[in-house]
Amino acid sequence: MYCFKKKIFQGKNFLNFYFKQEICELEELPSSISKLKQLRYLNLSRSYNIRALPSSLCGLVNLQTLNLINCEQLQSLPRDSGKLVNLKTLYLTSKQRFLPDKCLQGLNSLQCLLLYKCDRLTLLPEGMHHLTALQVLRIYECPRLASLPSSIKYLTALEKLWIWDCQELTLLEGEGMEGLTSLQSLLLMGLPKLIILPEGLKETAASNLQYLRTANCPSLTALPEWLQNFTSLLRLYIEDCPNLSYLPEGVHHLSAKAH
Repeated sequence: MYCFKKKIFQGKNFLNFYFKQEICELEELPSSISKLKQLRYLNLSRSYNIRALPSSLCGLVNLQTLNLINCEQLQSLPRDSGKLVNLKTLYLTSKQRFLPDKCLQGLNSLQCLLLYKCDRLTLLPEGMHHLTALQVLRIYECPRLASLPSSIKYLTALEKLWIWDCQELTLLEGEGMEGLTSLQSLLLMGLPKLIILPEGLKETAASNLQYLRTANCPSLTALPEWLQNFTSLLRLYIEDCPNLSYLPEGVHHLSAKAH
């Protein structure tokens, strides 16, 4: 078993710290990691056995990237994660059923959030409105996530929203997308309960959306008439939607390259 001695961080002045792929037996991170005051980048990806992170991690106020991808046994983020005020990128795999609002408060610098294989995740917090700098939101393989919070309408800086393999997600109520005024790229893939594109896109994405891909959505039967008003659309991909029987006539006149 691979483990750290507490003194490993004493006197160190790391800017970047990561574990190589073959070192995956890590079960815990020592609380002394808080001594790395200048740490910018922390990669714990593929630490399959790690179950918890020390609360002292939240003292790394200069941390900009935290990679927790494939930390399959991780129970949750530390309660005071919102103290990571300079965090710009967060990649997360965990067993949390929901992300507490307190974990997001203070993450005003976060620009990229990836939720990957969060198998138990059912809810995203209404506190999403704290993420005022968020530009990229990717949600992959979260099979129990049933909806997006209405608070995403406050993510006015969001440029890319990619959702992939979320079997329970319907997006029937528009899910707050009426506020995504900067959205340029939208991917909806592997959503078997998606029946129609979110109505909230109708007004706000019409002038900015450049990339739209809908794939492996067997319940999708039609594309909305308002799609023909998306004058900035450059790429339109529709794949593996076997019940799609209607395309608005005006779509063929868009400058987008359809596939």
